[in-house]
Amino acid sequence: STHTNTQHRAEFEGFSIDETVRFVMSGSQEPKGVDITNEAYAQGATKLEKLVFEAAKDAHAKSVMGMKERMTEMAQSLGLGGPGGGLGL
Repeated sequence: STHTNTQHRAEFEGFSIDETVRFVMSGSQEPKGVDITNEAYAQGATKLEKLVFEAAKDAHAKSVMGMKERMTEMAQSLGLGGPGGGLGL
């Protein structure tokens, strides 16, 4: 379906709190890539692990929100539920 194809093409960027790491996740929640700045590397392995994890969590949260929005749009276009979606999403 076109909705599924759109969801797979969508990409969501997540960032560490200090924005030194960027994590990219697809709309189907597949990891697509990670960018790590020299500033992040300079903070050492333990801190870098935390930064990558923060960025991955951020990207995942944005991906989940995107998926919920798409499901609500699809439900509304099919006449399932009112402005709030009506599906408990």
